[in-house]
Amino acid sequence: MKVQSLKIIWVTIILAYTSVGYSQSKLAKMVMANLKSDSTNWYEELITEKAVPNSNNETIIVLPEFTDSAEMYFSLKTWIIVAENTGKIKTKTFVYMESDAIVLTRFTIDTAPYQVSPDNRAFGIRTAYRGSSKANPYDYESISLFIQQGDSLKIILEDFVIEQYNGEWDTNCAGEFVNQRKVLILSTNLTNGYYDIIVKNDIIKENAFVNELGECDGTGNKTVERTVLRYQNGTYR
Repeated sequence: MKVQSLKIIWVTIILAYTSVGYSQSKLAKMVMANLKSDSTNWYEELITEKAVPNSNNETIIVLPEFTDSAEMYFSLKTWIIVAENTGKIKTKTFVYMESDAIVLTRFTIDTAPYQVSPDNRAFGIRTAYRGSSKANPYDYESISLFIQQGDSLKIILEDFVIEQYNGEWDTNCAGEFVNQRKVLILSTNLTNGYYDIIVKNDIIKENAFVNELGECDGTGNKTVERTVLRYQNGTYR
């Protein structure tokens, strides 16, 4: 297995979960107005929206606004909103986030069928980060799961790292790399009224080296780990 294959796998993962991003779409502008926020400092490149599955009239929108910024740093108040296509806000919440040497690069709305209880289907917000070190590459993506409760959104899984790529190398060839990809699988077992989540983690480890021909070569192996998240005290853990 060549070391370059890790980069191909990582790009494939990113593309598989990409949702459409907008720079202040018509709907986003209507939602901003109805949100009645005083902010004019929206991070437009990260505004993202996606239709609610099985609904002709609802859209999930991510609206990040800057709360602070400096060199190599910014912080966000990120609104997560389910809105009618008229711009009327149905449910909402917000989370605070920071970006520094590990840079926040993208939000992705994940509408896979997360049927977390008999009466609740969740949706996910994925947040991608990228490290700035060439010698120690580090990228990861976390997911938070939300359910609608009344006029608000409740986080039932927060910032769970679901994709991760890291390594250490000489920036020429020799080094070690680890790529992890996790899949969330809803089980049929209930804990406190919510289905347990089985986490299947595919782990690829590679070693790169210069072979006897002076070429960059590599060896690698794949393992699979499984863990279980259970709903306790209002959240999965």
